[in-house]
Amino acid sequence: MFFRRTRPKVTTSAKPRTRLVLEQLEDRCVPSATDLGVADSFNGFIFKNYTASNSDVEGRLAVGHNATLQNYSVGASLSNSHGTRDDLVVENNLTYTYGQVFNGNIAYGNSASLTGVGVPNGFVHPGTPINFASAQTDLDAKSAVWATYGANGTVANNWGGLVLTGSDPNINVFDLTASQLQNIWGLTINAPAGSTVLVNVSGTSAAMQYFGMNINGTDGSHVLFNFSQATSLTMNGIGFQGSILAPNAMVNFNNGSVTGTLVASCFTGSGQLDCSSVNIDIPQFIPAVISGTVFQDWYGTGIPVSGEPGLTPVFVILQGVSVPAYYSTETDSNGNFTISVLEAGTYTMSIVDATGLGYVLVSLHVGTAGGTASLGSGEILNIPISSGTIGQGYNFGLNSAGSVGEH
Repeated sequence: MFFRRTRPKVTTSAKPRTRLVLEQLEDRCVPSATDLGVADSFNGFIFKNYTASNSDVEGRLAVGHNATLQNYSVGASLSNSHGTRDDLVVENNLTYTYGQVFNGNIAYGNSASLTGVGVPNGFVHPGTPINFASAQTDLDAKSAVWATYGANGTVANNWGGLVLTGSDPNINVFDLTASQLQNIWGLTINAPAGSTVLVNVSGTSAAMQYFGMNINGTDGSHVLFNFSQATSLTMNGIGFQGSILAPNAMVNFNNGSVTGTLVASCFTGSGQLDCSSVNIDIPQFIPAVISGTVFQDWYGTGIPVSGEPGLTPVFVILQGVSVPAYYSTETDSNGNFTISVLEAGTYTMSIVDATGLGYVLVSLHVGTAGGTASLGSGEILNIPISSGTIGQGYNFGLNSAGSVGEH
């Protein structure tokens, strides 16, 4: 929304009066519950500089260094705080030419140069209530950890349109590369109603431009795109539904809107930040799932084929190397096993054959999560398990005699 000045021109360059402010960090357009910490209650949360013109932030805006605003409005969709809430917070210097902070205060840390700026339901005061360094440490750490969560949803490219599909009622995690977001014409997210959608995007330089977005089942308040590696993020011609966490990125956003919370290192452009509730609930650890098969490996391939029977009872043991964790399970009638892991770390997998048939181990197959096969010790070593890891195909091949190399 482009704000056109309708009030008389007001210039503030002298030190304004100081008043005690009650900072309501939970006040937003709509109540929210999110894992974005203090950034939860802001539409835009920028750690360094913010330069914007001819547009608006419908909610609250926090800037950790300098802000330069021209023909700009803040907080139009918020309730009237009657001077009890800071809606524009700038840690260092604020230069603001023509615009309005509709329903709250302007807080600045060093200096404020205001020309033609209205503050009808608040006031301008020195002093900022946010510890930006602490917030950055918190969100940097969360971004890095969430990036390690294993994907449990699928990604398909339908003739240039990406379709993300998840079925978990609580959280659906997707992995994308920055190149996958390049030149797409559409993005569709399918996930159960009320579930959180976490999209981890890898790559140092990313762009989201000129595509439509459609969300089915859940909604944008539950969607978070995590650009943990990005140092630059370009957005143009997009109506993005959801929140964006790019704590190390310079965001260049000149055309379009983000309906949610944007967290970034720096911001420049005229893109619009539209107010929305944020309901992102990401658990500290999503249980990992490790599965495989113990079978009679007649051909020594490490991969069961038709006619090679599964073996039971065989006990599968998963023991932590870097963490004090221990899990065990028994194969089913088809020789299959599944272990749910509740702690991240490095693990070793082994078996105990209780069939009484005198089988010997002839092959090992490392599954999709990785690890190292050691046929001599009868173990799969150094299996890395992080939040949400899904490791399939950890197979133990047994036979009555013979020995086969590792796979």
